[in-house]
Amino acid sequence: MHLNWVLAIEDNPSDAILLQYALEGAISPLQLKCVKDGEEAINLLSDLTADHKPLPDVILVDLNLPRLDGYEVLSRLRANDDYRHVALLVLTSSGSAAERQRALSQGADGFFTKPFDLDAYRCLPRIIGETCQARDQRLQSAAAAALHGSP
Repeated sequence: MHLNWVLAIEDNPSDAILLQYALEGAISPLQLKCVKDGEEAINLLSDLTADHKPLPDVILVDLNLPRLDGYEVLSRLRANDDYRHVALLVLTSSGSAAERQRALSQGADGFFTKPFDLDAYRCLPRIIGETCQARDQRLQSAAAAALHGSP
C-alpha cells in the first residue's frame, strides 16, 4: 500500500509507539505524524489547508482524547469539504457496537479496536487499506448522487 502520509491523533504515548511499529514497513514510505489531542489535530489540518500543503491520506482518530474528543473531530472534519478525500479510521480500546455505530454515523470510514497484543496491531495496515476503500466508495456514492441530483 502506498500512502503519502498518515496523521494519528493519539494521546497515549505507548499506543503511538505501537502504531509506529505496526505501520513500519507495511506502508511505504511511512510518514506518520502524531498529535496528542483533537484540538491540535484540527489546528494542524487548518494550517495545512491554509498553506495549500498536502493533507494526510488517512487520519487515525482515537475517540477518548483531551480537549476535543474523537467524535467532535469526526464531525468537524466531515462538515468541512476540504477534508472529504481524507479517510478517517477510528482507533479505540472499546469494542462497543454503539460506539462503532456512532463513529461511523459521524463520518468515520473505518473502526479498529485497539488490541492488547502487540502482534495483533500487525493487521492495522490491512484495516487502513479497507478504510481507504470505504472512503473511495463514499466519494463515488456522493459523486453519483450529485450527478443524479440527489442531496
